[in-house]
Amino acid sequence: AGAMHHLGIIMGHQFFSGGRGASPKGCFEAKHLFDICLACYPEPKFVPGRPYKKRVELLRGWLVGRRSGEAVIGAKHPKFCLMVPELLEAWPGCKFVVVHRPVGESVESLTKLGWWSKVQQPETLIRRMVSERDAALAKVPEDRVFHLDYGKFLEDPKCELESIARFSGIEPMPEQYQRACAHVDPKLRHYDNEEGVVA
Repeated sequence: AGAMHHLGIIMGHQFFSGGRGASPKGCFEAKHLFDICLACYPEPKFVPGRPYKKRVELLRGWLVGRRSGEAVIGAKHPKFCLMVPELLEAWPGCKFVVVHRPVGESVESLTKLGWWSKVQQPETLIRRMVSERDAALAKVPEDRVFHLDYGKFLEDPKCELESIARFSGIEPMPEQYQRACAHVDPKLRHYDNEEGVVA
């Protein structure tokens, strides 16, 4: 999300900090959108906290508040996995950049951030979110969905960012590509073992 922001897909202006232990470069989740997602799916149970129509209304209101001249507006939050139908209704014409990352890596990363509560089952929750996301996106036209492999992105961010730019309909300047690529730092991954993957 940070790389996309530097590329010219504006993710917001005030961001959720991510808490202690988060990436020093930030998580690029817009603060107001973070509050909306928390209201829609309160933690730690991740069950709807607002009716469907209210969730759509809140998301639509956020987009209206963002209309300030940016050519392309971006948004990121893990709970989008649970709200694809709402996003499609609230933001007509929106496109999806879907990040694919091994579940084990995601669990380990969020564990090191201290994100899990005692009542949560991390792997079960992540698998549920990915399953719901993929089922909903299967109904979305293919030209509105871009699939990004997290590992490949870290290995060759320039190539992947060029693909994202084409998908998003933007033409970044060379210096924007430089800033976006410089933002990517594989050393900031929140998991580690001898081979760099979680068994």
